Amino acid sequence: MSITGLAVSIASPLPKLDSFDRYLFIGPHPDDIEIGAGATAAKLVQSGKAVAFLCCIDGRFGSDTVPPEELIPMRRAEARASAAALGVTDVRFLKLMKNYRKSFSALAARISLLK
Repeated sequence: MSITGLAVSIASPLPKLDSFDRYLFIGPHPDDIEIGAGATAAKLVQSGKAVAFLCCIDGRFGSDTVPPEELIPMRRAEARASAAALGVTDVRFLKLMKNYRKSFSALAARISLLK
């Protein structure tokens, strides 16, 4: 059994959470969703639910040796690969930079425009 399969098999039951058909997991940085809610996302996918991940920050920070313009596509590829390991194929990015200082309502408005 894979590590994902093991995590899904021991994950807590989802009270009423599994009553929906579509789920959007929102994380500030690439990999935050997988680390924080990966088992839940995988369990929902395995039960036939549509699951999407949304990364708000573009991933340009975190390396002293790789320039941001090279790091961004690397972080996106890593996010897609880790999501795929959980069975999630719909991964989206808001392309915000870490120093984004808008209000919560502005962020919510950006998220509401996703299709």
